[in-house]
Amino acid sequence: MKITYLLPGLGRSGGNIVLYHFMDGLASRGHDITAVAPEGRFEWSPGCWHQLTKRASQKPFLRRSIVNLGKLIVRGVARVTVADGLEDIVRATRMIRALLKNSPKSNDVIIASFCWTAFAGYYLPASRWIYHMQHMEELFFISELGRKIARLSYFLPFEQVANSKWLNNWVAALTNKRPNLILNPGIDTNVFSGSESFVRRKYSGQLRPFRILTYVDPGRIWKGFDDAVAAMKLVTRAISSDAVEWILFGFGDPGAKVAGVPYKFLGTVFGKDLANLYASVHAVLCPSWYESFPLPPLEAMACGTAVVTTCYGVEDYALDGLNALVVPPRDHQRTAEALLRLINNPDLCTRLALAGIETAKSFSWDRAIRMLEEFLSLQKPADLPDQMKHYKLAARLGGLLAGGGFDVELLNKLLTAGSQIIGAEGSSK
Repeated sequence: MKITYLLPGLGRSGGNIVLYHFMDGLASRGHDITAVAPEGRFEWSPGCWHQLTKRASQKPFLRRSIVNLGKLIVRGVARVTVADGLEDIVRATRMIRALLKNSPKSNDVIIASFCWTAFAGYYLPASRWIYHMQHMEELFFISELGRKIARLSYFLPFEQVANSKWLNNWVAALTNKRPNLILNPGIDTNVFSGSESFVRRKYSGQLRPFRILTYVDPGRIWKGFDDAVAAMKLVTRAISSDAVEWILFGFGDPGAKVAGVPYKFLGTVFGKDLANLYASVHAVLCPSWYESFPLPPLEAMACGTAVVTTCYGVEDYALDGLNALVVPPRDHQRTAEALLRLINNPDLCTRLALAGIETAKSFSWDRAIRMLEEFLSLQKPADLPDQMKHYKLAARLGGLLAGGGFDVELLNKLLTAGSQIIGAEGSSK
């Protein structure tokens, strides 16, 4: 089967790496996999992404897009303000046009992986079109227009694959149609793994200092790092600061944002090094406002470490009090209380960590890829609905962006008619 994946870029984000693993698995099973990104077209072989991501340009896509901003303004787009999403229009247009230019002319299956790639996929020839959704992507955008563009992509006549129950329910509530498949990603159980004997040794005796690990991504406020800081301040007020060691990893030392809470920053960590880091700490804190099947809590479980996580998007594997402590997002007090429960109760840590190991065993990559291959082998459903005016508006928008032209009247229509599509503030649940 000739399968073309449309990617927003060749990065090493968690979402991209999940797609690479699916592509590896399908390629190893004999399918002809092509990856299409703004950077180019790539014939896929298992594991090739390790080199591709190293060679990929590090130049931010937005910076490349803004180069032609003057040309866009000359065409009359200046009537749509930056606050209304001009930057989103510029980036979406450049990405869609690059994907169309780089895509093969013959495909059995097109798999879109991001809202803008779905608009490109709609205009490519194929026997089947699938939208592999990994988040409710309107939440990524600040501008009203950016959110509307993302939301409209869910009305295109694609088969839909959701990576979590949370996303499945949200898309169903939005479109009045449930996605065709819930496809949880896997974790590499050869890398992320723990044992009962290891867990019992780690949590024996007094856990001092109690080591807590948190991911940092300053560019994405919804990852909840500010909330983690607020919770850790409450923790260090409740017990002596030398009883806790806070370890941070990710994209950017937070510096002054963590004033008053001692911490150690390790930078980016991947693969086996990340597994060893999970295993070396007593608890992993995941404070995101919303995620759709985030891997870090599950990877930490697999490594035999107790987890405190927020609730939206982890419903597929995190059960409060059984294999993790699950708290509401942005609730500093509840988060601090959960951490203090673990700090003061080694038996609770042990019980959660052992249950987490068993939970993680159910999420292998072999299982996930087998589910995807079985789905691809099914006959295309005959009843893909045209979502009436929302679908028509989405199709018009796709044609507008794919053609590289700008229809200010349509942009203004998107802005003014959006009350039936998305509220001004959107939603976070």
